[in-house]
Amino acid sequence: MDTPNRLHAQQRLRKPGIFLSWIIALIAGCLAHSVQADDWVRNLRWSADLSSQAQYVTEGRDGLGFLNSAGIDLHSTITRGNKNFATTVIQLYVARADDLNRYPPYFSSEDDWKFLTKTNSINFHISGDGRFNFLAGHAVVPYGLETSIDTTGTLRQLVTGPNLGLKADWGVGVNGDVGDVSYAMTLTRGSGLDYYHNGNPWAVTGRIGSSQSSEEFFGMPGIGLSVFTGNIRLPSGTFVDRTRVGFDGQWYRGPWGVMTEVSVGEDDDFDVVNSFLELNALSRTGSTAAYAQGRWFRRKPGGDWQDTKSWTLGLRMMPDRHWSISVQYTHEIEVFGNREEEGVLDLQLRFRS
Repeated sequence: MDTPNRLHAQQRLRKPGIFLSWIIALIAGCLAHSVQADDWVRNLRWSADLSSQAQYVTEGRDGLGFLNSAGIDLHSTITRGNKNFATTVIQLYVARADDLNRYPPYFSSEDDWKFLTKTNSINFHISGDGRFNFLAGHAVVPYGLETSIDTTGTLRQLVTGPNLGLKADWGVGVNGDVGDVSYAMTLTRGSGLDYYHNGNPWAVTGRIGSSQSSEEFFGMPGIGLSVFTGNIRLPSGTFVDRTRVGFDGQWYRGPWGVMTEVSVGEDDDFDVVNSFLELNALSRTGSTAAYAQGRWFRRKPGGDWQDTKSWTLGLRMMPDRHWSISVQYTHEIEVFGNREEEGVLDLQLRFRS
């Protein structure tokens, strides 16, 4: 007889498969109704994505660990007449952690395997001119800087995950560009990478701001206002009632750039203020990028504020369009809880076909 824990594990594994099947069915429906059924294949762009990362914790939990991943990234647009009808994105990866002291929350231990369904979505272009689209599947929630900057698989990360408790989620949404204004809103499961239904988590996320059509290493100049609310299931299995209101902005002049994001809100019954600042530079050819980041997270569970602070320096070099070499150092100044502050040196080699 299956134990409750085993049944829960089986239930958890089946749910992502149900949603992937749902996405495939939607794609098939698009193809069936498009003028030419081979649109999806003809417009298909795909990349194999391989990366190997070494991580050395220089303080605190001293030790050397590794994170390796391999995946496929598919992107295609279905057309009808002279207009785009739908855009599909499928990203399926497998990742392996070995002796990784600071492992991502989707792993259960420092030595673990994980099948990752990153962005797996279809965006129906209802209006045909980009003003109104309907999104379904697993996609990055529209909050803050993450809406215009691609951090998937890179050492360089922003703060959407630590701030909201998730970066991508399963659900539906609407989005579009009206003139120079971009908007997006999603209603999602509230459980992040994996689809969990126990406890009934949920999340509503929205952003309005300057048009942000770029998905590159750096974004585009502009500002945005974001909102988030929900009952979030954290990777630990605990739940938190969370609200956020955030402001984000990007400014660029020549090779230099500044990005910032500030959020205020509540986690259950205590106040939260989270902020992020990055100074960056891009070489004339675009082959070398450097950045310096600061993170400040504040919470007030009682009468006094608690803080966690850190700074990060990073460098990415691309000898050609397929290969990238990245190095990053993060130093924690203050942390929540009783553990020691740590310094972390990361080195990553990545290949995209």
